[in-house]
Amino acid sequence: FIMEIMELARELGNMLKKTDIMKRAQAAEAAFQADSALQTDISEYNAQQQAISSTEDEAFRTAIKERIDSLYDKIIGYPAYVEYLRANEEVSRLMNDVNEEINFAITGEHSSCGGNCSSCGGCH
Repeated sequence: FIMEIMELARELGNMLKKTDIMKRAQAAEAAFQADSALQTDISEYNAQQQAISSTEDEAFRTAIKERIDSLYDKIIGYPAYVEYLRANEEVSRLMNDVNEEINFAITGEHSSCGGNCSSCGGCH
């Protein structure tokens, strides 16, 4: 019986991979990885994060913090970064919805169900 469940899970995964949400996430990931300026800024951001935790010098920490803040503002302005975040949020919502539906099939209840069907269309 477990093998059948695993086969259905694999089939579900293949179906999910074909959704527009997953295709958008894959494209966003590719664009995110291909943006060399973005990747350079992320690498520097990570290096600065490590540097700030390895020093006790307050003046140096302040300078690093200013650079980190500047890099953060720059990074969140990249269209590839924004699309990457949005696409991954959609994937998370989809996966949560799928898990919620599986949970409902097992328990007969939605985990977020408060008994008031006006917010979700009902399950009872």
